[in-house]
Amino acid sequence: MSVDGIQKSYQKLEALTQKNFRDHLRRYLDMYLADCPFEVNSTNRYDLGREDASITARCRMLRGSAVAYLNGSRVDISREEEGFLTSHGKDFSIVFSSRRNRNCVFLGPARFVNHDCDANAVLVPEGGGIQVTTTADIEASEEITV
Repeated sequence: MSVDGIQKSYQKLEALTQKNFRDHLRRYLDMYLADCPFEVNSTNRYDLGREDASITARCRMLRGSAVAYLNGSRVDISREEEGFLTSHGKDFSIVFSSRRNRNCVFLGPARFVNHDCDANAVLVPEGGGIQVTTTADIEASEEITV
């Protein structure tokens, strides 16, 4: 938060927005901590002609473990906002929340976790956000999927 550009932008925000911004920024910066057990990589397993983001384990993870720092939040969006994002090819982070019965934008590092029918993790609501928890043992360099 002490970087000049971030500090100037931060000071222009209202109090609630400051807290949300600080929490959101922290989620992304935590990925660079030495003890972060995952990294963002790329994969072309979904489309051989295009690279997509993926999350890969840096170390072995045991089944039933919350993956440290691999979390996110959902922000409700209107049908108009959804239409705008879809029409501009920016709909990769739109998820349907069955609990809220509406579409949301998924934010934070967990948004880079890809879907797989044979997933090794799940998204778990926690403290107003979403945490990724393993459902199988995951080896170092293996992709984490939900």
